Amino acid sequence: MGSQPHLATLASSQNRVLRGSRATWAAKRRHLPIPDQQKTLKQKLQGHYNYYGITGNSKALGSFLYMVIRLWKKWLGRRSQKAEFNWPVMERLLKRYPLPRAIAKRSALRWGAATPVV
Repeated sequence: MGSQPHLATLASSQNRVLRGSRATWAAKRRHLPIPDQQKTLKQKLQGHYNYYGITGNSKALGSFLYMVIRLWKKWLGRRSQKAEFNWPVMERLLKRYPLPRAIAKRSALRWGAATPVV
């Protein structure tokens, strides 16, 4: 059958995305209402899943979601000096304003079969 190509998202590209525009976005818009932040984060995550969501990449997608949640928690915690924004508070927030789960949208095998061999 041959070997299956390695299609997982590279850690370096994930880190570049998280340290780049998405991290800056969270920092600059932490003053917005939480429903507005959740709506935009949901769209950004869905776009990421649509691009990187192939079979065999579920672990990297799940890791990316966790890192995004950590980053969001970090910036929400900096909105106020009064209250501590800990993980139980973040878990309640995620129940009320859920983010999409990491799901593979495309099959790597189907994608590879549709690519012409040169």
